[in-house]
Amino acid sequence: MTDVKSDPAIRRLVSAAIAAGDLGPDLLDRLLVGARVNRLANNEILVERGVLFPFLVVVLEGELELSITAHTGRRHMIARLSKGQTYGFVPVFEGKAVYTSRALAPTAVLLIRREAVLDVLHADAALAVRLLHDMAERARMLFEFISYQATLPPLGRVANTLLTLIGLAPPGTALSSPEAIDLRLTQSDIADMMGVSRQSLHRHLKTLASSGAIVLGYGSIEVRDVAALQRCVGP
Repeated sequence: MTDVKSDPAIRRLVSAAIAAGDLGPDLLDRLLVGARVNRLANNEILVERGVLFPFLVVVLEGELELSITAHTGRRHMIARLSKGQTYGFVPVFEGKAVYTSRALAPTAVLLIRREAVLDVLHADAALAVRLLHDMAERARMLFEFISYQATLPPLGRVANTLLTLIGLAPPGTALSSPEAIDLRLTQSDIADMMGVSRQSLHRHLKTLASSGAIVLGYGSIEVRDVAALQRCVGP
């Protein structure tokens, strides 16, 4: 069993993920009380949507998919998380998992107890405000995404989805320029996210690729021109 509190790699990763590297050793010790590493095989479910799950999750290695399943049985992917990314602040406060989370490769996650998270937030008001700011920013992005999706034509919806994914992209995804970002998502992933067919999505991605806004790769989409995507969405 991994001794979480004394593992320097885990401590650095958690501090960076929770507080941009600015979490003191005493608070970090308190945050990691009772935390444990959970290892998942490829395609193994960590938790199903709606199940009691009072943990903050930090991805230590591998990749985790977050999804929901509609009443029709169709699965919609919400996000893919990689090393250093977190999720779970909603269940920390509300108790139940918002998404079904599934490993896309052999994956290790750190489960941080709800009680430890709340203890640290009570102890450090500045950290609590920072996390509230991050949650508000994500809520704003998702609200804007939903609002635009209801009014845009199909090409604009695709551009809006890519822009939203850029906003949620983990640190370290920038490539050759500040506006070159590899989303590491397949066309099937994005089609699931949008609730459209892969064939329909592909037509619009080809249009964006022809304009130079994106480059389509094997299992990835590289955004080269953010301004071009923004023009598809409009003012």
